[in-house]
Amino acid sequence: MSPRDLARTPGAPTHPVDEILPVRRLVPAALQHVAGMYAGLTAPPLIIGGALGLTSAQLSVLLAAALLVSGLATIAQTLGPFGIGARLPLTNG
Repeated sequence: MSPRDLARTPGAPTHPVDEILPVRRLVPAALQHVAGMYAGLTAPPLIIGGALGLTSAQLSVLLAAALLVSGLATIAQTLGPFGIGARLPLTNG
């Protein structure tokens, strides 16, 4: 009997990777993930825009464009249309 068969056996111990956490632990982890993701996606446009001396309006457009393109790339990576992407929930910046 393989370890995968044991995981499917009712009453068998659950591996930590397959554990379903309670909502009180999932929500803070999700917020931490979103905060880390957002910081990583917004820092480069802010740094580059500041170095180029862009106005606040231009910086806003650059930031919005970066978030839009990142969202589209993440959707393509997750859904995998036309064989593109790993079909995993990965964030692309």
